[in-house]
Amino acid sequence: MHRLICRAGFLALCVVPTLWVGVWIIAHKRPSHRTVWEAALAARLDTEVRIDAVRHPQPGVTRLEGLQLVEPGEQQPWIEIAQLELRHFRGMWTARVDRAVLRNRPAELRSLLARCSIPHPGVDESSVQLSIDRLELLDAGEEAVVRQVVVERQAGGDVRARALASENAESPWRLELARQDGVRHVRLDTGTTPLPAAVAAWMLPVVQSLGKEASYLGTAEILIAEDGISGQAAGTFHRLDLQSLTEQFLPAEMRLSGETDVTLSDVQFHNGRLTRAEGSFHSRCGKVRRPWLEGLVHDLNVQWQTADSRSNDSADETPYKEFAFSFVLEPHQIRLAGTCGGAPAGTMMTGVDGGVILSTAASLPQPATSLARLLSPPTRDWIPATTQAQWVLGHLPTFNGSTDNRNRDGLK
Repeated sequence: MHRLICRAGFLALCVVPTLWVGVWIIAHKRPSHRTVWEAALAARLDTEVRIDAVRHPQPGVTRLEGLQLVEPGEQQPWIEIAQLELRHFRGMWTARVDRAVLRNRPAELRSLLARCSIPHPGVDESSVQLSIDRLELLDAGEEAVVRQVVVERQAGGDVRARALASENAESPWRLELARQDGVRHVRLDTGTTPLPAAVAAWMLPVVQSLGKEASYLGTAEILIAEDGISGQAAGTFHRLDLQSLTEQFLPAEMRLSGETDVTLSDVQFHNGRLTRAEGSFHSRCGKVRRPWLEGLVHDLNVQWQTADSRSNDSADETPYKEFAFSFVLEPHQIRLAGTCGGAPAGTMMTGVDGGVILSTAASLPQPATSLARLLSPPTRDWIPATTQAQWVLGHLPTFNGSTDNRNRDGLK
């Protein structure tokens, strides 16, 4: 009897567990196990997934090695992760990545986050938290590095992402992106470390037009809903490239050049319209085209001081040394004040020789709708039916429908 009990104990406590562990090891080392993981992730992410190896270093822990996300029909992956460690505990997945590389795919990244917020029938909808110690963003040969990225997806589908610090930062900046009940929330606080445009462009493509060297130092809080964008901001855009910016949105005759800083001391907007904007503009060593000078004079009541340039129709571009002014945009009006240094009060633009080109010394507040004419090609119409003009009108604090028959012929 004792021998029977010993044999049964040996079988139950030694042989069976050993066989089970052996079968488990063999099953998890088979290529089919890796294929199962690839298929499961592909269903969740809606893209092609490649994995070099799947390992289980300890119970409840899965390690994916050589993880790649590839767009269908392409060979080069747009996301590469050397090692991703997964843990599942109490209905929540946690994933840890030491280093991840994203290549030239800002649109795919935004689409991926959007797809992750949509429930998939038959797919595990547990909460997920992804932590990345170092994220390298590669775009057209340029590299931007972000530290301590955390992406969270709740079981209900809401997605939240935050970056806590930039590389070599004196103090960390904080960027939070969240999607909840169809509304996207963006919160930014850069601290004392500017947020490079190269990083922000991955989530907001229009930022690319600000230039490769551009950055933002300040705070912003934005809500993006179906009825428009609302929020507030206060900070400074450094080293904007006016040529890059105006090439994207304005016709050739309205383009500017120069390196520019724009400070926003108080900007508020609601449902896609500005309710107030106060700040300053400071540009150095650039060129301005004649339609801009004519528009500033006739549409915003700025004085053109350089008679020789005003009478020279052949001067398509006017070089300037400094172009600086403060602005206040309120319902029904906009006020400008020139702030060029070392020049008479009210000077808005100086030439390469230091002479005054534009001045606001005698300027009066103008209707806010004057901005629509300023950002449009020269025309006799009060507000031209151009894309630029209509876009500006759609974002101004108010729309004043009174007519104004002024035109730009007086300078010709």
